[in-house]
Amino acid sequence: MNKKVVGLSFSFCVRDIASGRIALDEVEKIVAATAADSPAAWEELLASYKETYWDDNPDECERIARYFIDNGKVEQPRLSGQEAHNIAAGHWLVNGHQTRNPRE
Repeated sequence: MNKKVVGLSFSFCVRDIASGRIALDEVEKIVAATAADSPAAWEELLASYKETYWDDNPDECERIARYFIDNGKVEQPRLSGQEAHNIAAGHWLVNGHQTRNPRE
C-alpha cells in the first residue's frame, strides 16, 4: 500500500491491525468517535474495549491502542463539539473513499 490510510473507528481499526488485516505503519491516524478527555477516561475506555471489541486479543489491542494515543494519532472530533461520523460505509478511509477493506 503506497498511501497511508485513515481509520474511522478506534475499536474496529485497532482490532484490524491486531488481526493482521493491515499493518500498523500503514495507518496515518484514527479519527475516532470516542470522547476520552483525560488519561482516566482513556483507561476506562481501554478496559471496556478489552472486554468487548478486543476480547480475542486484548493485550495486543491495548498495545496498539496506546501507540496511537501516545503518539497523538487519535483525533476525537466530539471533544470539539462535532458530531461523530457514520461508519456504515466502512471504518477505513482509503484514497478518500470510505470502505470496510483497508486493502482497497
